[in-house]
This record gives sequence, structure tokens and C-alpha cells, in this order.
Amino acid sequence: MMKVALATSDGAFVAKHFGNTPLFLIAEVDAEGWRVVEKRENAPACDRTEHNHERFTKSVDVIRDCGAVICAQIGGFAQNVLSEMGIQALEKTGFCNEILDEYVKYLARNAKNIKVKPIP
Repeated sequence: MMKVALATSDGAFVAKHFGNTPLFLIAEVDAEGWRVVEKRENAPACDRTEHNHERFTKSVDVIRDCGAVICAQIGGFAQNVLSEMGIQALEKTGFCNEILDEYVKYLARNAKNIKVKPIP
């Protein structure tokens, strides 16, 4: 089992850029299935054209215990920071439940090749 964060504004649909998301839906996921365990509020790091490094750091801290984050878009800098922490960053839009169903199938297909960040 590992935790996956989904960038959302309503808890139902992933359509937010990592730097703009006000909310992360957190699910526990493995090759057998998934379940939502919590919603975590976030102070977006981007304000239209400006990036706030302090808020970016806080956004990363909000999902520090997750093995993956799924968002509509994510910049290269954020991807690199998360990758260094062992957090997989994926770009995908759609309903959270459908994305989680797809992620479970992905884990099941690639179980041997994926390093899962276990839940502490």
C-alpha cells in the first residue's frame, strides 16, 4: 500500500496544476484497489504569474508521505524536487475515481518494476 495525492479543487476531478491546487485528495493504493483516506488543504504556490518558494515548499510537505502525485500539469522544477524525494509525478485529468482505477491497473501490470513508497 502507498499513498497517492490527487490535485483537485473539489475532491472529485483532477484538473489542477500542481502549483495551483487548493486541495490534495489522498488515497491508499495498491495492485488490489484503492480507498480515499483524507483531504489535505494546500496553499497554492503560484499566483497567476508568480511562484512563491515558501508556499511551494509547504505544498511539497503536504504530500511528503505519498509515493505519487497526479495533477493536470506540473513543471519540470517541481517534478525534479518530487522525484528526488521518491515521489512519482504524473499528469492526468479526469475523475479521481477513474484515475485511481487506472493507477491500480498500472500497479498490477508493473508490480515487479515499481518501487512503492510504503505508508509509514
